[in-house]
Amino acid sequence: MRTNVQEKSKAIELRKRGFSYNAIRDELGTAKSTLSGWLKNLPLTEEEKRYLKTRKDENISRGRIKTAAANRRHRLNREKKYTTQAQKEYFEYRNSRFFKIGLSLY
Repeated sequence: MRTNVQEKSKAIELRKRGFSYNAIRDELGTAKSTLSGWLKNLPLTEEEKRYLKTRKDENISRGRIKTAAANRRHRLNREKKYTTQAQKEYFEYRNSRFFKIGLSLY
């Protein structure tokens, strides 16, 4: 079992390597609030700050792509459901006089 001092030094090492708080939390099993306390005064070099910003931007882009794909999938499923429903209704009413009159008026 690790001591708090070992966990803190490991957290600092991981943060300097560019790991996010969530990644460090997953690695060490430490609460995010504890990490925040340990790492709040940690000075980062400009290179480390750039690296963290780049990772954040990449994650945002990846999230946008995933969201767009999920939205497209949901839209296609909705369209398929509506098309199937419309086909069923068409075959149900296609021989109705009122349906034909309605189509003509439309």
